[in-house]
Amino acid sequence: MQFSPHVFRNRALTLRVVRRGDTHAARISFAVSRRVSPHAVERNTVTRWLREGVRRLLPRLHPGVDLRFSATAPAAYYSHTQCAADVAI
Repeated sequence: MQFSPHVFRNRALTLRVVRRGDTHAARISFAVSRRVSPHAVERNTVTRWLREGVRRLLPRLHPGVDLRFSATAPAAYYSHTQCAADVAI
């Protein structure tokens, strides 16, 4: 049973949170499209920065949720610390 999603946005990220209604570990996905950057190296860098920010949050995540982080175009110009701060919000 899934519940309605909650969507949170800021300048560089969109976070979609869906409660699954079970007790399994949280599932996390990242989407960094070509709109962020046409260069794969830059997209992969943004993905790594997001993954690092989420890694710091793992102990606080509740089980039974799906988190989907979608980067928007400004994320390509963010620093590592800016990405981590956006994820922490």
